[in-house]
Amino acid sequence: MLWHAILAGYLCAGVAVGAPPDSQAPAQTEIPPSAVTVSAATKQPVFPADCQPTFTVTFKSNWTDYINLYDVKAYWNWELRLYDLGKPAGLDNPWRVQFEKNTMGFTAMDQIKPGESLAVDVDLNDPAYTFQYVYQGAQNRPVQPLRHLQPGRYRMELTITLKPPFGPGYHMYVGPATPNALTFTVKRAVAQRPTPEQVKAWDQALDSAAAIVNDRYGLWQNGTSPIVDLPKNASTEDIVAAAVNGTILGSKAYKVLKARALGGPDRKTAVVVQVGKDLKVMVYFYAGPHFWWTRFYDAPAPPKQPS
Repeated sequence: MLWHAILAGYLCAGVAVGAPPDSQAPAQTEIPPSAVTVSAATKQPVFPADCQPTFTVTFKSNWTDYINLYDVKAYWNWELRLYDLGKPAGLDNPWRVQFEKNTMGFTAMDQIKPGESLAVDVDLNDPAYTFQYVYQGAQNRPVQPLRHLQPGRYRMELTITLKPPFGPGYHMYVGPATPNALTFTVKRAVAQRPTPEQVKAWDQALDSAAAIVNDRYGLWQNGTSPIVDLPKNASTEDIVAAAVNGTILGSKAYKVLKARALGGPDRKTAVVVQVGKDLKVMVYFYAGPHFWWTRFYDAPAPPKQPS
């Protein structure tokens, strides 16, 4: 049975699970929301505008038996709302964190016993998916999503609802949970001028991209390209974010460093991107309609300094 294969996988991973939901297993009492106390704490109450919030959510059992928490660490399924405390009441600009989830999902089950706690650390500087802050308030004209919060003081409210895969029962906690709100301050980011060595390395990466796409055999286009479904007027930031999200690069944290138009009939562009700890160069062009061709290449290693 499929369930036995899933159960075997959990046991190999050292994860404790409850009874399998087969026809012989009696339905169990639904665990009420009060069975788990959920609290939140910010890890960095003040940070610059080029950084993102970090916080911890702790789930503590008040129940008399074990509790299964399905996908409890999948914070990209939580509802995260932010309110600008510098605005008058009713005009506090609610924003929602919208993760750009793709088909590469994650599933896992954790378990807490009576009196035990489970802490889930959330660091949006190194997220599981790229994301935007989407405006949720009343508006008389479109408000563009943000990749970073504007400087100010914010309150974050969370609503956490878990979706058990087996239906009700089976010692599964569902929620919803609304832990205490978090407050933090976003400072204005201090612009840092790149060093001559950094600029040289970025230019070398862009030169390498130009050499790749000028290959007369066109081999640089071989292989697959992640689906970047964006309009023709999409920004470089959004194109890079979608490409990072759809490519296995080891991290979804990215920073656009420098771009250069490569020209040609399809108006190719090369971008130097910091992805996690790695320096990449990305080439993209609009292949239309609503499709951008993208490809990442390793940036050339900087020359070694003489000893």
